[in-house]
Amino acid sequence: MRKVLTVMAVVVIVAIVGPVAAQWIPLPGDPGLWPYGDGPVPPPVPPLNTYRLASCVGWNPLEGEVQIYSVGGNRLADIPGGPGGGLYNGNRQSRFSIYSPTFNSWVSADGTTPGGLVGYNNGGGALDPTVGQGTGYVVDRGAYFNAFVYVFGGYPRWGGRMDRYDIVNNTWTSVAKGDDDGLYNNGGGSIVGTSFWKVEVAGELMEYDLLTDTFVDYDLITVGYQGKPIPGLVNPQIFAAAATIGNKLYIVDTDAAAGALYEIDPIAGTVVAKASTPTPVREAGSVVWNGRLYLFGGRTGAANTTATTLIQVYDPVGNAWYNTTVALPSARSGFLAEVVGDTLYIGNGLDNNAAPGVLNDLWTINMNQIQLIPEPGTLAVVGLGLLSLLGLRRGKK
Repeated sequence: MRKVLTVMAVVVIVAIVGPVAAQWIPLPGDPGLWPYGDGPVPPPVPPLNTYRLASCVGWNPLEGEVQIYSVGGNRLADIPGGPGGGLYNGNRQSRFSIYSPTFNSWVSADGTTPGGLVGYNNGGGALDPTVGQGTGYVVDRGAYFNAFVYVFGGYPRWGGRMDRYDIVNNTWTSVAKGDDDGLYNNGGGSIVGTSFWKVEVAGELMEYDLLTDTFVDYDLITVGYQGKPIPGLVNPQIFAAAATIGNKLYIVDTDAAAGALYEIDPIAGTVVAKASTPTPVREAGSVVWNGRLYLFGGRTGAANTTATTLIQVYDPVGNAWYNTTVALPSARSGFLAEVVGDTLYIGNGLDNNAAPGVLNDLWTINMNQIQLIPEPGTLAVVGLGLLSLLGLRRGKK
C-alpha cells in the first residue's frame, strides 16, 4: 500500500509540473516587411522579416477594432554595394505594418512615400540628430495613446526623437526631441498615466507628456535636458523589458544584472527592487495580462544559440515568479509579442541557430491556456507537504 501511495504522490507532483500540449495556432506572417523604399533604391531581394522591432496595440477608430502596430526593426544581412559595404548598412528599417485580428491580415506602409514614416536613414550609420532612427530597433516597445502610435529613439543614439502616427489621418510626424543619454537601447519605455516614461540615465527618468507632445524638462535653469530625479534608479542593460501594471513601471534587466526586476513609481519618484526573474533573458517579448507580467523567450546569453521557448510570469501581488505549462512554438529572441483581449500574438524575431535566421511567422494562443506552475523550490515544499499528508515520510508505519 505504501508503494502505491508513493506512486500516487509522484503522479500528483508530475501533474503539477508536466507539460501541457499548447494550442498554438499559426497565422499569416507579415508579407510586406521587406523590401521597403527607405533607401536610395528599392532593394532587389525577396521579402524577408525583421527582428528587434517595436510594437503596441490600440483601438483603430476607422475600422472599429483593436489592432497590432509593428514598427522598425533590423534586417539580418546587408545588400552589397552601398556605403560601408552594404546598401542598407546598419539595417535599421522604417518599415511599418498593421495587423487586423478581425480580418487576420496585414497592411504595410512604404517608408518614404509622402505622409509615410520618413527619416531613419539606413545609410552608413552616421549620427544625424535631424534624421532619427526612432523605430525601436532594440526591442523598445512602441506606445499607443488616444488613436496615436508613438515610437521613440532606437539604435544608435539618434537624437532622442519621438515620432507619432496619426491613425485617422494616416500620417507620421516627428513631434518632439528629448535627450539621447542612455536612451537608445536600455529598458523599453511604457505609459503610466498620460506620460511615456523611460530611464534616461542612472538616477533620472525621462518623461514625455502625451497630452502636450513634449518632453518634460525637470531642470530648466541649467543647459541641457534632465529627466525626473529618482534616487536609487539604475540604468538597465541593453535589451531589457518594460511594462506598466497599475500605476507602476516595471523594468526587467538583462542577464548582465542577473534578471533584476525594478518597480518604479514615476509619480512618487521611487524605485523598489523586486524578485529577480528565475532565468535571466535578453530580447524577450513581454505583455501584461490580468495584472501579471509575462516574459516570453529571449536569449540567456549573448550567443544567438541561447534563445529559449521559456515563458516566465511575474505576479506583483505575491512578488513571485512562475513557470508555465506552455512553451513558445519555437525558440526566438527580438520578436513581436502583444495581447488583444485574452489572445496572445507572437511573431518574427531570430531563431536559435548558430547562423541565425529571421523568422517570418505569427502565432496565437488563448492566454487562459497558459497555466502557472511554481518554481522548483516551491515545488519541493509542495511535494514534501503531499508526502506528509499521505503518511509516507521515511520510517512512518
